[in-house]
Amino acid sequence: MYVTHVNRNGTTCLIGEMSDQHLVGHLMLQLGKLHALREVVTKPQNQEATQFERLLAGHKPINLENSAEAYRHIIDALYPYLAEAMLRSDKVEIQQVLPHLRAAMGRDGEMVPITKTALIELGYNADDDDDDVPF
Repeated sequence: MYVTHVNRNGTTCLIGEMSDQHLVGHLMLQLGKLHALREVVTKPQNQEATQFERLLAGHKPINLENSAEAYRHIIDALYPYLAEAMLRSDKVEIQQVLPHLRAAMGRDGEMVPITKTALIELGYNADDDDDDVPF
């Protein structure tokens, strides 16, 4: 890929010039961030307890909008790295990334369409104007 990657020490290179080990390391780091974001916001525990625990630990409360924005930002930044990984997909190191990608994305097949019915099942009431859903 002809997109520039900046190393943590400030050195730049093209994504296509990254070694397999460096590419996998970067992908795993970013996928770890995605997985952590998904785990925090979808934790099946009592959300109030989770928020309380975060406050006790000195962290800010979880904001779903900010978390979703951060998640989308990481995904958008990953696309050129994933494209480069696809070009090298015959290598074992690269193949080991796929299960982590699936875990971070929370799926291993096509995405289920997010419909009005699905939103209602998630707790959004179509008759309630307080839920910020445009229907």
